[in-house]
Amino acid sequence: MSLESVKKIIDELWPYLDSIGLTGMGETFLYKEINEIVNYIKKKNKGIIISVSTNAVLPNFIEKVTDLIGKIDTIQVSIDGLEDIYENIRKKSNFKVLDKNLRILSKITKDTGTDVMLNMVVTKENYKQMPLLIKYAKEIKIEYMDFTLFNLVSVTDIEQSYYAFYKSVDFQKTIEELEKTINDTPEVLVTERNFRTDNSFKKCPFPWTHFYISWDGYVPPCCAKPFPKELNFGNVFNSMIIDIFNSNKYREFRTLWFRNTPPVFCNKCHFIDIEPIKTTANTRS
Repeated sequence: MSLESVKKIIDELWPYLDSIGLTGMGETFLYKEINEIVNYIKKKNKGIIISVSTNAVLPNFIEKVTDLIGKIDTIQVSIDGLEDIYENIRKKSNFKVLDKNLRILSKITKDTGTDVMLNMVVTKENYKQMPLLIKYAKEIKIEYMDFTLFNLVSVTDIEQSYYAFYKSVDFQKTIEELEKTINDTPEVLVTERNFRTDNSFKKCPFPWTHFYISWDGYVPPCCAKPFPKELNFGNVFNSMIIDIFNSNKYREFRTLWFRNTPPVFCNKCHFIDIEPIKTTANTRS
């Protein structure tokens, strides 16, 4: 998205926002003007919470992120596991590079107002490392960690039956181990581990919370499936954003939410297609 387009959107929205995520498909820190955008948001309203997501393995990553420390509230780093597990999932990446950058990032963000959060998308390949990641976060002094389910809503070559894995005995044993590790590791706050989903369209927060704007200005239903050619509610470069939110098309989508009737667009989303999962261990929020 051009810098001028970003500023136009911010000018229109800033009085109504409490937070904004400067992340879409791809690596956030490839966007050369990100520092200027963050400064522009803060100039409008210093109280708007700003977050970004990154793989944290770009060349000169630390150099790129340093100017934003103290301005961005949360830097979320995608991590798929440790060592070989990470590299087997994230092809052509290098865990040693990630580890080095995380240790530096942890030090330079200390007491700056910028939090670092590790995020793992939990899959069959990495789920056993969830407790290990809590210990790793403690070791490198990163305070926040979250775990998210693998959402198949935008994955065409994996069947919905994949979700049965989250109900398996082995997975539930690992969840119990995870909960014990969380309880034993107060230095790390786990903010999300939504494995006990309600299997309902009404579980989805996106009709009411964070909306998504694609690089070319379209507003699809959510960030999990940001494919406007399949469904969008309008384009912010052709319409006022407030008019898009209040359009008949968007209101009809929210009506489906009230009726708990998911549209075809949402097929295979874990909010809808995964059964509830129960754990027996005590949890610490």
